[in-house]
Amino acid sequence: MTINNKKGQIQSKIFILILALIIGGMIILFGYNAIKEMNEKGDRAAVIRFTTKLSEDVTSLSSEPGSVKTEKYGFPSSFDRICFVDLQQIQDLTYLNSYPLIKDSVKSQAEANIFFLKDNTMETAYIEGLRLGDPYFNCVDSGKTVKVKMEGNGDGTFIETPTLREWCFNAQNSSLCDGLDVLFGTGYKCRCCDEHALCCTGC
Repeated sequence: MTINNKKGQIQSKIFILILALIIGGMIILFGYNAIKEMNEKGDRAAVIRFTTKLSEDVTSLSSEPGSVKTEKYGFPSSFDRICFVDLQQIQDLTYLNSYPLIKDSVKSQAEANIFFLKDNTMETAYIEGLRLGDPYFNCVDSGKTVKVKMEGNGDGTFIETPTLREWCFNAQNSSLCDGLDVLFGTGYKCRCCDEHALCCTGC
């Protein structure tokens, strides 16, 4: 009887241990999925806050030609980069070669002109009347805020976003800083200097 009792106790403990492992695994899986879902909802909420505020400012200035203002917008912290595209003007899609998801979106004529990027994932948004200067495409790196200069022109609002450090860095390393103004509009080179201490010769 003693041996049988001990065997029974061992089997009971093994059963309890297996059951505990199963329940623990289920809890971990449920917790992971819950956290993932919360993060996804948080990402979407951050995108909505960003685009809602920017949309309000773009709309208010679009009917006031010549009106200029600069605003700061909270950068959705879950993303690495935000890119903007002027869908009315962009034609040369070679600027989008490094961003295949954005390129596919523009080629398919999807209603999206703001792209929130992280690794191989993307959230999109659309703001009516959003305009950019040549080359009609720009990106900004992650940070606490995005400083945007806006100017109304009657049928939309032109925005000027911070320079992308990657482009400034590559231009300096390739001795092509002067080409930044050709590619991205007059003043881009010296903005690289002001914002990243890059391409400062002649500024």
